[in-house]
Amino acid sequence: PAAVIVEPIQSEGGDNHASPAFFRGLRELTAKHDVLFIVDEVQTGIGATGKFWAHEHWDLPTPPDMVTFSKKAQTAGYYYGNPALRPNKPYRQFNTWMGDPARAILFRGIIEEVKRLNLVEHTAKTGDYLYAGLEKLAAKYPGQFNNLRGKGQGTFIAFDSPQRDEFLKKAKTVGINIGGSGASAVRLRPMLIFDQGHADILLEALEKIVKIGNIHGDVIMVGWVPSTKCAYEIAQRQHDHHYHYTPAKMTELDDCDCDSYDNIIIRITSCIIEVYHVVRQTPLRKRQERDDDRNETTTTRRRQRDDDSSN
Repeated sequence: PAAVIVEPIQSEGGDNHASPAFFRGLRELTAKHDVLFIVDEVQTGIGATGKFWAHEHWDLPTPPDMVTFSKKAQTAGYYYGNPALRPNKPYRQFNTWMGDPARAILFRGIIEEVKRLNLVEHTAKTGDYLYAGLEKLAAKYPGQFNNLRGKGQGTFIAFDSPQRDEFLKKAKTVGINIGGSGASAVRLRPMLIFDQGHADILLEALEKIVKIGNIHGDVIMVGWVPSTKCAYEIAQRQHDHHYHYTPAKMTELDDCDCDSYDNIIIRITSCIIEVYHVVRQTPLRKRQERDDDRNETTTTRRRQRDDDSSN
Protein backbone atom coordinates (compact mmCIF):
# COMPACT_ATOMS: atom_id res chain seq x y z
CA PRO A 1 0.00 0.00 0.00
CA ALA A 2 0.95 3.66 -0.33
CA ALA A 3 2.22 5.53 2.73
CA VAL A 4 2.81 9.05 4.01
CA ILE A 5 5.88 9.50 6.22
CA VAL A 6 6.02 12.73 8.21
CA GLU A 7 8.13 14.24 10.99
CA PRO A 8 6.26 16.06 13.78
CA ILE A 9 8.85 18.82 13.35
CA GLN A 10 10.87 18.93 10.14
CA SER A 11 14.17 18.83 11.95
CA GLU A 12 16.93 18.86 9.32
CA GLY A 13 14.97 21.13 6.99
CA GLY A 14 15.13 24.08 9.40
CA ASP A 15 13.00 23.03 12.38
CA ASN A 16 9.73 23.75 10.60
CA HIS A 17 6.60 23.32 12.70
CA ALA A 18 3.02 22.55 11.71
CA SER A 19 -0.18 22.81 13.74
CA PRO A 20 -2.02 19.87 15.36
CA ALA A 21 -4.94 20.69 13.04
CA PHE A 22 -2.71 20.04 10.03
CA PHE A 23 -1.71 16.60 11.28
CA ARG A 24 -5.29 15.69 12.21
CA GLY A 25 -6.38 16.63 8.70
CA LEU A 26 -3.53 14.60 7.24
CA ARG A 27 -4.53 11.60 9.33
CA GLU A 28 -8.12 11.85 8.18
CA LEU A 29 -7.02 11.98 4.53
CA THR A 30 -4.76 8.94 4.86
CA ALA A 31 -7.48 6.96 6.61
CA LYS A 32 -10.06 7.96 3.99
CA HIS A 33 -7.86 6.81 1.09
CA ASP A 34 -6.41 3.73 2.82
CA VAL A 35 -2.90 5.20 2.93
CA LEU A 36 -0.54 4.27 5.77
CA PHE A 37 0.31 7.12 8.13
CA ILE A 38 3.89 6.74 9.42
CA VAL A 39 5.34 9.21 11.93
CA ASP A 40 9.11 9.61 12.10
CA GLU A 41 9.93 10.32 15.76
CA VAL A 42 13.68 9.69 15.54
CA GLN A 43 14.42 13.23 16.77
CA THR A 44 11.20 14.20 18.52
CA GLY A 45 10.52 10.99 20.44
CA ILE A 46 11.23 10.03 24.05
CA GLY A 47 10.18 13.23 25.79
CA ALA A 48 11.96 16.00 23.88
CA THR A 49 8.73 17.91 23.11
CA GLY A 50 7.18 17.61 26.56
CA LYS A 51 5.29 14.46 25.55
CA PHE A 52 6.80 11.00 25.32
CA TRP A 53 5.84 11.01 21.62
CA ALA A 54 5.44 14.32 19.83
CA HIS A 55 2.35 13.09 17.99
CA GLU A 56 0.56 12.99 21.35
CA HIS A 57 0.22 16.77 20.98
CA TRP A 58 -2.08 16.29 17.98
CA ASP A 59 -5.11 14.52 19.53
CA LEU A 60 -5.42 12.25 16.50
CA PRO A 61 -8.77 10.53 15.87
CA THR A 62 -6.85 7.27 15.25
CA PRO A 63 -3.20 6.50 16.07
CA PRO A 64 -0.45 6.42 13.45
CA ASP A 65 -0.04 3.13 11.62
CA MET A 66 3.65 3.08 12.50
CA VAL A 67 6.07 5.18 14.56
CA THR A 68 9.85 5.11 14.12
CA PHE A 69 12.31 5.98 16.89
CA SER A 70 16.03 6.15 17.66
CA LYS A 71 18.51 8.59 19.29
CA LYS A 72 17.31 8.90 22.91
CA ALA A 73 16.15 5.28 22.69
CA GLN A 74 19.79 4.25 22.12
CA THR A 75 18.55 1.88 19.44
CA ALA A 76 16.77 2.01 16.09
CA GLY A 77 13.27 0.66 15.72
CA TYR A 78 9.59 1.21 15.16
CA TYR A 79 6.31 0.10 16.63
CA TYR A 80 2.95 -0.63 15.06
CA GLY A 81 -0.27 1.20 15.71
CA ASN A 82 -1.92 -0.89 13.01
CA PRO A 83 -2.06 -4.62 13.93
CA ALA A 84 -2.43 -5.54 10.26
CA LEU A 85 1.20 -4.53 9.70
CA ARG A 86 2.60 -7.17 12.02
CA PRO A 87 4.69 -9.69 10.06
CA ASN A 88 3.42 -13.24 9.87
CA LYS A 89 6.92 -14.74 9.81
CA PRO A 90 9.87 -14.40 12.20
CA TYR A 91 12.97 -12.28 11.58
CA ARG A 92 11.28 -9.93 9.14
CA GLN A 93 12.35 -6.99 11.35
CA PHE A 94 15.78 -8.22 12.37
CA ASN A 95 19.22 -7.12 11.19
CA THR A 96 22.62 -6.26 12.65
CA TRP A 97 21.53 -3.01 14.30
CA MET A 98 17.96 -3.58 15.42
CA GLY A 99 15.74 -6.13 17.02
CA ASP A 100 18.32 -7.78 19.25
CA PRO A 101 17.30 -8.44 22.88
CA ALA A 102 20.21 -6.45 24.39
CA ARG A 103 19.05 -3.21 22.76
CA ALA A 104 15.45 -3.88 23.69
CA ILE A 105 16.52 -4.30 27.34
CA LEU A 106 18.54 -1.06 27.13
CA PHE A 107 15.56 0.87 25.79
CA ARG A 108 13.33 -0.54 28.50
CA GLY A 109 15.82 0.70 31.11
CA ILE A 110 15.76 4.18 29.53
CA ILE A 111 11.96 4.26 29.63
CA GLU A 112 11.96 3.24 33.30
CA GLU A 113 14.47 5.97 34.17
CA VAL A 114 12.51 8.63 32.25
CA LYS A 115 9.40 7.65 34.21
CA ARG A 116 11.20 7.44 37.56
CA LEU A 117 12.63 10.96 37.23
CA ASN A 118 9.46 12.37 35.68
CA LEU A 119 11.60 13.74 32.85
CA VAL A 120 8.81 14.24 30.31
CA GLU A 121 6.86 16.62 32.56
CA HIS A 122 10.14 18.17 33.68
CA THR A 123 11.06 18.91 30.05
CA ALA A 124 7.65 20.44 29.38
CA LYS A 125 8.02 22.88 32.31
CA THR A 126 11.63 23.73 31.48
CA GLY A 127 10.67 24.32 27.86
CA ASP A 128 7.95 26.79 28.84
CA TYR A 129 10.44 28.66 31.02
CA LEU A 130 13.09 28.72 28.30
CA TYR A 131 10.64 29.84 25.62
CA ALA A 132 9.47 32.75 27.79
CA GLY A 133 13.08 33.84 28.24
CA LEU A 134 13.70 33.67 24.50
CA GLU A 135 10.60 35.78 23.88
CA LYS A 136 12.08 38.48 26.12
CA LEU A 137 15.38 38.36 24.23
CA ALA A 138 13.54 38.57 20.90
CA ALA A 139 11.73 41.70 22.11
CA LYS A 140 14.91 43.24 23.52
CA TYR A 141 17.02 42.57 20.41
CA PRO A 142 14.79 43.00 17.34
CA GLY A 143 15.96 41.09 14.30
CA GLN A 144 18.26 38.73 16.21
CA PHE A 145 15.85 35.98 17.29
CA ASN A 146 13.49 35.78 14.33
CA ASN A 147 10.55 33.42 13.88
CA LEU A 148 10.84 31.97 17.38
CA ARG A 149 8.99 28.65 17.38
CA GLY A 150 8.34 25.65 19.59
CA LYS A 151 6.00 27.11 22.20
CA GLY A 152 4.45 24.29 24.19
CA GLN A 153 6.85 21.80 22.56
CA GLY A 154 9.16 21.22 25.52
CA THR A 155 12.75 22.21 24.76
CA PHE A 156 12.36 21.47 21.04
CA ILE A 157 12.74 25.18 20.27
CA ALA A 158 14.29 27.06 17.35
CA PHE A 159 14.71 30.55 15.94
CA ASP A 160 16.24 32.09 12.83
CA SER A 161 19.40 34.19 12.97
CA PRO A 162 20.30 36.75 10.29
CA GLN A 163 23.93 35.54 10.48
CA ARG A 164 23.40 31.97 11.63
CA ASP A 165 26.84 30.48 10.94
CA GLU A 166 28.60 33.39 12.63
CA PHE A 167 26.16 33.08 15.54
CA LEU A 168 27.09 29.42 16.02
CA LYS A 169 30.80 30.26 15.99
CA LYS A 170 30.32 32.97 18.60
CA ALA A 171 28.30 30.58 20.77
CA LYS A 172 31.38 28.43 21.27
CA THR A 173 33.34 31.44 22.55
CA VAL A 174 30.86 31.78 25.43
CA GLY A 175 30.81 28.06 26.21
CA ILE A 176 27.68 27.04 24.31
CA ASN A 177 27.71 24.14 21.86
CA ILE A 178 24.62 24.71 19.77
CA GLY A 179 23.56 23.52 16.33
CA GLY A 180 21.80 24.77 13.25
CA SER A 181 19.54 23.36 10.58
CA GLY A 182 18.28 24.56 7.25
CA ALA A 183 19.51 27.88 5.91
CA SER A 184 19.15 30.09 8.99
CA ALA A 185 17.74 28.14 11.95
CA VAL A 186 19.42 27.85 15.34
CA ARG A 187 17.91 24.85 17.08
CA LEU A 188 17.93 23.73 20.70
CA ARG A 189 18.36 20.05 21.59
CA PRO A 190 19.19 19.88 25.31
CA MET A 191 19.06 16.64 27.28
CA LEU A 192 16.00 15.70 29.31
CA ILE A 193 17.79 16.63 32.56
CA PHE A 194 18.19 20.23 31.33
CA ASP A 195 16.53 22.42 33.98
CA GLN A 196 15.69 26.07 34.65
CA GLY A 197 19.14 26.76 36.06
CA HIS A 198 20.67 25.55 32.80
CA ALA A 199 18.13 27.65 30.89
CA ASP A 200 19.28 30.78 32.74
CA ILE A 201 22.89 30.04 31.78
CA LEU A 202 21.88 29.53 28.15
CA LEU A 203 19.81 32.72 28.00
CA GLU A 204 22.64 34.76 29.50
CA ALA A 205 25.06 33.29 26.95
CA LEU A 206 22.71 34.00 24.04
CA GLU A 207 22.50 37.63 25.11
CA LYS A 208 26.29 37.80 25.25
CA ILE A 209 26.48 36.50 21.69
CA VAL A 210 24.43 39.36 20.27
CA LYS A 211 26.55 41.86 22.21
CA ILE A 212 29.94 40.53 21.11
CA GLY A 213 31.97 43.00 19.04
CA ASN A 214 34.01 41.80 16.08
CA ILE A 215 37.49 43.05 15.21
CA HIS A 216 38.32 42.87 11.51
CA GLY A 217 41.80 44.23 10.76
CA ASP A 218 41.89 47.93 11.61
CA VAL A 219 38.12 48.23 11.87
CA ILE A 220 36.20 47.63 15.07
CA MET A 221 32.65 46.55 14.29
CA VAL A 222 29.67 46.33 16.61
CA GLY A 223 28.14 42.98 15.80
CA TRP A 224 24.61 41.75 15.30
CA VAL A 225 22.90 44.90 14.07
CA PRO A 226 21.28 44.75 10.60
CA SER A 227 22.77 48.08 9.52
CA THR A 228 26.11 47.86 11.31
CA LYS A 229 28.03 48.63 8.13
CA CYS A 230 25.94 51.73 7.60
CA ALA A 231 26.53 52.80 11.22
CA TYR A 232 30.26 52.31 10.85
CA GLU A 233 30.43 54.35 7.64
CA ILE A 234 28.52 57.20 9.25
CA ALA A 235 30.65 57.14 12.38
CA GLN A 236 33.83 57.01 10.30
CA ARG A 237 32.63 60.00 8.30
CA GLN A 238 31.98 61.83 11.56
CA HIS A 239 35.49 61.07 12.78
CA ASP A 240 37.13 62.12 9.52
CA HIS A 241 35.33 65.46 9.62
CA HIS A 242 35.99 65.92 13.36
CA TYR A 243 32.42 66.25 14.50
CA HIS A 244 30.11 64.13 16.62
CA TYR A 245 26.61 62.94 15.90
CA THR A 246 23.77 65.11 17.13
CA PRO A 247 20.05 64.93 16.29
CA ALA A 248 20.41 68.27 14.49
CA LYS A 249 22.66 66.59 11.92
CA MET A 250 20.18 63.82 11.18
CA THR A 251 19.69 65.21 7.67
CA GLU A 252 23.22 64.06 6.82
CA LEU A 253 22.26 60.49 7.74
CA ASP A 254 19.10 60.16 5.68
CA ASP A 255 20.80 58.30 2.85
CA CYS A 256 21.38 55.28 5.12
CA ASP A 257 17.75 54.87 6.20
CA CYS A 258 18.74 54.50 9.85
CA ASP A 259 16.01 54.27 12.48
CA SER A 260 16.19 55.38 16.10
CA TYR A 261 17.67 52.05 17.23
CA ASP A 262 20.48 52.42 14.72
CA ASN A 263 21.16 55.94 15.97
CA ILE A 264 22.21 54.41 19.28
CA ILE A 265 24.53 52.04 17.44
CA ILE A 266 25.95 54.98 15.47
CA ARG A 267 26.85 56.72 18.71
CA ILE A 268 28.41 53.58 20.16
CA THR A 269 30.37 52.88 17.00
CA SER A 270 31.53 56.49 16.82
CA CYS A 271 32.83 56.30 20.38
CA ILE A 272 34.61 53.02 19.68
CA ILE A 273 36.28 54.45 16.58
CA GLU A 274 37.27 57.58 18.51
CA VAL A 275 38.86 55.50 21.26
CA TYR A 276 40.49 53.22 18.71
CA HIS A 277 42.12 56.11 16.88
CA VAL A 278 43.36 57.56 20.17
CA VAL A 279 44.83 54.20 21.21
CA ARG A 280 46.31 53.61 17.78
CA GLN A 281 47.90 57.06 17.64
CA THR A 282 49.31 56.97 21.19
CA PRO A 283 52.51 55.07 20.20
CA LEU A 284 52.99 57.49 17.31
CA ARG A 285 52.71 60.47 19.65
CA LYS A 286 55.13 58.92 22.11
CA ARG A 287 57.63 58.25 19.35
CA GLN A 288 57.24 61.82 18.12
CA GLU A 289 57.80 63.09 21.65
CA ARG A 290 60.95 60.99 21.94
CA ASP A 291 62.19 62.32 18.61
CA ASP A 292 61.49 65.89 19.72
CA ASP A 293 63.36 65.30 22.98
CA ARG A 294 66.27 63.77 21.08
CA ASN A 295 66.40 66.68 18.65
CA GLU A 296 66.26 69.18 21.49
CA THR A 297 69.08 67.37 23.30
CA THR A 298 71.17 67.30 20.13
CA THR A 299 70.62 71.02 19.57
CA THR A 300 71.60 71.82 23.15
CA ARG A 301 74.82 69.82 22.87
CA ARG A 302 75.75 71.56 19.64
CA ARG A 303 75.29 74.93 21.28
CA GLN A 304 77.47 73.87 24.17
CA ARG A 305 80.22 72.72 21.79
CA ASP A 306 79.99 75.97 19.87
CA ASP A 307 80.26 77.94 23.11
CA ASP A 308 83.26 75.88 24.22
CA SER A 309 84.97 76.42 20.88
CA SER A 310 84.47 80.16 20.99
CA ASN A 311 85.94 80.29 24.47
